[in-house]
Amino acid sequence: MSNKQNLQDAVKTFTKAKKEKAEEVSKAIENVNNRQQTQREQQRRQD
Repeated sequence: MSNKQNLQDAVKTFTKAKKEKAEEVSKAIENVNNRQQTQREQQRRQD
């Protein structure tokens, strides 16, 4: 394998990992937002 091929493979792997991590972070943020919304709704009912 040439250095260029190795570099291209490394970039592909990095890009894929970065995309997967971004999706994980998005899901985590969504979960936090949903939890906060639920808590706000519960507080409104108690007030």
